Amino acid sequence: MDMLKKLQRDIKLSDDDIMIIIYTSLDHDYFTNGLILQGEFLKWFNLDFSEDSREELDFLENKQDIWMATTTLAMEVVTWFGRL
Repeated sequence: MDMLKKLQRDIKLSDDDIMIIIYTSLDHDYFTNGLILQGEFLKWFNLDFSEDSREELDFLENKQDIWMATTTLAMEVVTWFGRL
């Protein structure tokens, strides 16, 4: 997150853009450690988003699934933390 914040102005990302990139790149196996999957993270910067393509649509669908899984997992962590 720190590195993206440093580059934020140069690559014209909003705070929301940064959060989406980070949360859809988290490694769910090590979720509570906040580890990022390098391959998932790099996809944000390696794809050409200038036109609609099958690759871009697949990427979007995959990231939506990851977002739902991440928010669900986060809710479970918060719930279990409250029970401890």
